[in-house]
Amino acid sequence: MAGSATAVAGAWVESLSPDTWFLVGAVPGKATTVQPVLSRLCGERRFGLVRMARGLYWRGYPEDHELHLCGPFNLDRGALLYAGAGAGLAKWNALNRLGWTLQRDPKASVSVCGRRLAPFDKAVRYFTHKNIRRRQLNWAEVTVLEALALIDYTEEPWTDCLEAVRSGESERRLKWDAPIRPGALLWAGETENGNTADLRYLLADVAAALPDAA
Repeated sequence: MAGSATAVAGAWVESLSPDTWFLVGAVPGKATTVQPVLSRLCGERRFGLVRMARGLYWRGYPEDHELHLCGPFNLDRGALLYAGAGAGLAKWNALNRLGWTLQRDPKASVSVCGRRLAPFDKAVRYFTHKNIRRRQLNWAEVTVLEALALIDYTEEPWTDCLEAVRSGESERRLKWDAPIRPGALLWAGETENGNTADLRYLLADVAAALPDAA
C-alpha cells in the first residue's frame, strides 16, 4: 500500500499543468507519504517542481520545455493561495486587475485577513486587514473591497469603472475562479475599515453592475 500511495501522490503532481501553484494539503495521501514524495520530486529536473515556502509548491515546466528552470511565474496566484481564506489582491494591484486604472503595482501585493504573514519571495508584499468577514469571501470579492479603498486615486471616472464590471472586462482581467456575489460583498462591506455612506453607495453600484445582477 505504501508504494501505491507514493505512486498516487507522484502521479497527482505530474498531472498538474505547468505554472501551477498548490498547497501540500491538496496532494492526495497522508503527510508521512506526501512529504517524502515532494522532496524527491523537487530534486528531479524533469518536473521543475519548486518548494516556495512551507507547504507551498510551484509546478514548473518539464525538462523538454524552453521555460524549464525559469520562474516561478504568476506570483499573484501563489501569494493568494499562501495567504488563505479572506485574501485578495491589494493596493494598485487590485485597481489594475479590475481595469480601474492603468497604474501597475511592481510587486504581487495581497491583502491577508486577520494575521501577519511573511512574504515567501522578494516580489511579494502582504498587507493585514482586520475585517474578519472577509474570510467568507472569495479572492475576487476581497479584491473589489481593496480596490474601493483606493478608488479616489484612480484616473478613471467611476462610470467607466462600473462599465468595466458591467461589460465583463473586470471578470476577464481578474480571471476569477468564483463569481462575485452581491449579497456577500455588501455584507462584508458593513464591517470594512472606515465604513462610510460613500463606501456603501459604491458597493451598491458595483453589486448592481455585476453581469448576474442584470
